Amino acid sequence: MAPKIAIVYYSTYGHIRQLADAEKAGIEKAGGTADLYQIPETLSEDVLAKMHAPPKPTDVPVLEDPSVLAEYDAFLLGIPTRYGNFPAQWKTFWDKTGKQWATGGFFGKLAGVFISTGTLGGGQESTAIASLSTLTHHGIIYVPLGYAKTFGQLSNLEEIHGGSPWGAGTFAGGDGSRQPTKLELEIATLQGEQVPFNDDDDRMAANPRRFIQMLWLAAGLLFTIAFLHTSPAGGHAKAWVSDKVGQYASVDSSRLSMKDHMARAEASWAKTVKQRHDMIVADYGDVSKMPLFPTTDSASYHIHPYTIWDFTPASYGCPHEIERVGRMGDGGKWVCGMSRYVDFPADRQCIIYSFGVRDESSFENEMLSRTNCTVWAYDFSVVDFGEQLETWNRDRAHFLQAGIAGKTDRTKNPPFYSIAELMKMNNHEYIDILKMDIEFAEFEAMDGLSDDFPLAQGLELPIGQLMVEIHFFNGLTSKNYLDWWERLEARGLRPTWTEPNLLAVTMNLAGSKDPILAEYTLINAHDKRNIIFGNVD
Repeated sequence: MAPKIAIVYYSTYGHIRQLADAEKAGIEKAGGTADLYQIPETLSEDVLAKMHAPPKPTDVPVLEDPSVLAEYDAFLLGIPTRYGNFPAQWKTFWDKTGKQWATGGFFGKLAGVFISTGTLGGGQESTAIASLSTLTHHGIIYVPLGYAKTFGQLSNLEEIHGGSPWGAGTFAGGDGSRQPTKLELEIATLQGEQVPFNDDDDRMAANPRRFIQMLWLAAGLLFTIAFLHTSPAGGHAKAWVSDKVGQYASVDSSRLSMKDHMARAEASWAKTVKQRHDMIVADYGDVSKMPLFPTTDSASYHIHPYTIWDFTPASYGCPHEIERVGRMGDGGKWVCGMSRYVDFPADRQCIIYSFGVRDESSFENEMLSRTNCTVWAYDFSVVDFGEQLETWNRDRAHFLQAGIAGKTDRTKNPPFYSIAELMKMNNHEYIDILKMDIEFAEFEAMDGLSDDFPLAQGLELPIGQLMVEIHFFNGLTSKNYLDWWERLEARGLRPTWTEPNLLAVTMNLAGSKDPILAEYTLINAHDKRNIIFGNVD
């Protein structure tokens, strides 16, 4: 009996959809059947229109409920890469599979992948590799394309083409104009043909057993290494293991590489994202129904023992020291990896933007005193830095009386500028540190920056580290906040530090006794230029 195959994909411009159709054709050519599903979109119609994305096809159902996949024996997953990983749409989908993860709903099922990347690079393989973590958590058995049936196609050097032994693939081009070639579609068809179609086929029967066997083998190897490491008589044996196993298993511990730290930090952050979504669904069904501060007395505490801030914890560990810069209390900021800025490379210019100065410049002065960075500051309510700025730091301190907004408006007095406009005025392509305390304007300012550096065009958010005070003013709701927060997360910003500003409570700010202010430090984990992650083993 032929197993049921689900081809599940996300596609913005149609490249992955074309590969999905080719995969389906291959399955049908081999005598099987497959159903196509598309992952739910997370971007708004306005954003998609700005990206010039075509309408989603109506002939393929949207897979809103992940439990549908439990009815299938195998999956082919279509992934347009984002920095060598799942895009936000796929990540959001996987975040909804908590029940299947906990109950083993997908355990033992087979899966392959096919991939689209904007340009040449490692994304054709690294995206497949990155998917293994998710598949492993579900107990899904990854089936690579391999070379057995596609050696001639994958080794074809007469033309540029996507695809690898990990799975079929295509290059879309930076603007999405390049379409899948005949060769790329042929590889996708061959991948579809390779899916095992008979429950009696040894491949279907053997894979789960092989999976369990490999787990036992790995467990035995780890036990042996642990025994040798702890046994007093194991000195000679440890030396033998170290020599023979070498790069595959070290008996001595060492500090994590930066790559390993980032992987663990990302997993910790991803766990809290999943918890966020699961708790909202369990308690409210929909985030629009969730208050910012649901607990107001002992009775409500037993039902909702949290505030909105608990849904956005600082769950991504800074790979360096966290240091308070500037005065204690309001005005100072927590910096991830201050030593990295102190020892900033001589061949690079260190740029700091400071939005919202008022009359307190201890942060700016300490950064100028301890680093070779230059500070560009903006505030519409004052005419200069505060008195804390020392004279000898003036040559690297620039101030303009202006406000910050999502879009530039020079008709106002003082004028208001978008972040991208200020960067253009200053001839800057990148901001190493952005400090922001602008009384609710942080929401439109960061959205404006993201729009001006669109992900669809392959542009990174040009910020290494963001220190922002978040203000719950003007009737902001939980949905407003979390939607904005997840837009930041989608661009790679990860929270490494947070603290409430309890002055909002003690001063009864905005007529509220709720903790409506909080400070966050976020680092850009998707940023290749970020000094936090660079030049570190």
